[in-house]
Amino acid sequence: MREASSPYPDSSFLVSLLIQDAHTAQAGRIISNLNAPLCVTPLHRHEVRSAIHQAVFRGEMEKKDRQAVFLQFDDDMRAGFFAHTTVPWTATFQEASRLGELFVEDLGTRGVDVLHVSIAISLGKSTMVTFDKRQGRLAEKAGLQWIH
Repeated sequence: MREASSPYPDSSFLVSLLIQDAHTAQAGRIISNLNAPLCVTPLHRHEVRSAIHQAVFRGEMEKKDRQAVFLQFDDDMRAGFFAHTTVPWTATFQEASRLGELFVEDLGTRGVDVLHVSIAISLGKSTMVTFDKRQGRLAEKAGLQWIH
């Protein structure tokens, strides 16, 4: 599937591109079909770094390897695989409130996942990529195509 605009990735998708996990192979297949850089927001940067620190905490990664992953992420940004994207926060939080009222009690979607779907909508994305089923269902209910 090739599209002119890249889909909105959730943070765990980006982590799957950076470190080996259960979704790394699928993430690689998805990204190989894109012809535009994936957007990276300040929320992504925070969550990706936090996920890497959590991987060290859980013993899935050595501390000595953590910095190399951070550097790889920065290198990928400079190389144009990812594009720093500014978020229209007011519109995003308004959309998050709307989606929360409509769907969270039925889907059980976490707050940060609602925020990611809301960012995708606020950025005018038509597609979201996530391996999180609840987040994906919310994306679909919100009118986005879900790649997983």
